[in-house]
Amino acid sequence: MIVALNNKGVRETTGYEMSLSQTEFAKKVNNSKAFINIDMKELYNIAETTDAEVITMVGVIEHLQYPIDIMHSLFKNKNVKNILITFPMLSPSVFFEMVFPTVMPRHLAGGHTHLFSEQLIDHLLEETVFVKCSEWWFGTDVMVLIRSVNVRTRQINKDNSAAKTWRETMDDLADELQLVLDKHHVASQVHMLLKK
Repeated sequence: MIVALNNKGVRETTGYEMSLSQTEFAKKVNNSKAFINIDMKELYNIAETTDAEVITMVGVIEHLQYPIDIMHSLFKNKNVKNILITFPMLSPSVFFEMVFPTVMPRHLAGGHTHLFSEQLIDHLLEETVFVKCSEWWFGTDVMVLIRSVNVRTRQINKDNSAAKTWRETMDDLADELQLVLDKHHVASQVHMLLKK
């Protein structure tokens, strides 16, 4: 995200990461000091004190133990004007992952502590008085299903022909099928632009 913003001409960017190895990897790959390793307690302090006007939290809120606290901290900060955030949703992905227990989950992975519904997001925004400017529903549910059936088929049948046929049949349909879920707001994630 930092590199993409820099490539678009945004120069004052900082990325905060709780994983030391991921922070070091980002610094190495991008030859940048804009990546800073922090712990969970520091995150809330940064949210309250940053001088940034725009905050991005893509792939973040599902890792936080107290997501409402970070939203309160950002709302208290007079400098913060807009937030780009991704909410992981209670969606078909959850059920696909439940019925394929031998396939590594991605949506309900161990570090993901929260899933949201539209009602919960609305409540969260009411509590913090943030306003939705726009939202983009774009999930990966169909890809989770395709991957899960593919992996499970390979686990059951060492001959990969059935898995290959499955992929060939479904890959071309994935976007169209996912679009149906996205349009009905039952996708695995929603991206929102919020303002005060």
